[in-house]
Amino acid sequence: MAEGTKNEYHEDLYGIHEAYYDENGKVFAITEESTGPSGNTLEELKQSLEWMEKSLEHPILDYDKIPEEGAINPLDKIENEDELETWE
Repeated sequence: MAEGTKNEYHEDLYGIHEAYYDENGKVFAITEESTGPSGNTLEELKQSLEWMEKSLEHPILDYDKIPEEGAINPLDKIENEDELETWE
């Protein structure tokens, strides 16, 4: 979950975002927009909701402090375009 976006009344908004962690457990990126549950089947939708509920047990991320200090984006380590294809 992340805090930091504002609604049209300039109030803080909380939302569930996808967070991307480096190999040291630091967040190097999160999705710009919050995400909702989804799935191709009812079971996948239920799983998505369970994961979202579980995410509420984690610390709230401050949108304005991402990337976290010391976080390493693995894409920065890519030296040639062939390696980039595995991330697309």
